[in-house]
Amino acid sequence: AAVTAYDLCLDPGFELNTELWTGSRAAKQGGTQLAGAKKLLMFTNQCYMLQCAYFIGAICCSIELEDGTLLIERLLPAAAAEHAPAAVWMAFEVSLPCACLVSLVFNFVIVPALEAAGEDTSFVFGPLSMLMHNFNVLPMATELLFNDLPLRPSHFSLAVTWGTLHVLVGWGYFFRTGRVLYSFLDPSLPPGRAVAYHAALLVALAVIYLLCAVLARAAGVVALAPR
Repeated sequence: AAVTAYDLCLDPGFELNTELWTGSRAAKQGGTQLAGAKKLLMFTNQCYMLQCAYFIGAICCSIELEDGTLLIERLLPAAAAEHAPAAVWMAFEVSLPCACLVSLVFNFVIVPALEAAGEDTSFVFGPLSMLMHNFNVLPMATELLFNDLPLRPSHFSLAVTWGTLHVLVGWGYFFRTGRVLYSFLDPSLPPGRAVAYHAALLVALAVIYLLCAVLARAAGVVALAPR
């Protein structure tokens, strides 16, 4: 929560300067400053907000289970409170694979592409970048080991749906501004390549989810994780 608050409220932001891939018809990048709420256009920030929602919900549910207080019922309307535990569970199932995907894509796709284009990558090792793109995996991995929430393999579609929603956000941004948020989610690329890149990202998200589900099941039988 502290990282998200700093990033959205205090950090001066950054210039959106995505390196366009060959065949792109998107407008030349640069000149667009993303700061404050505008950062929520980015997948990393969307996932961090979902993580915050999960942990806040998990804390409220834990307090209610521990001392029997009707905390959730006091905070939410009755209809919403009834479904809050399920929403917290779904937030966990989506946040874990998305945290892994953010770290993998940033370190093995975005950073190498910037280096290949001769761009400055010094920011990669800055505190905020490390927290946003790598530290995000640590709290979710801890939850994987120690919480009591299962990852049902059949629920992989939840993570894919979250990824699809971001794709739609990116398309909306492109059709409104002519620019793209990520070079690999560029709808102006030749159709075959555009479809392949979008599909590969969503398939990767599904595969990561299923791997996390296997790890969650394994974690349930080791002494380190009394579930």
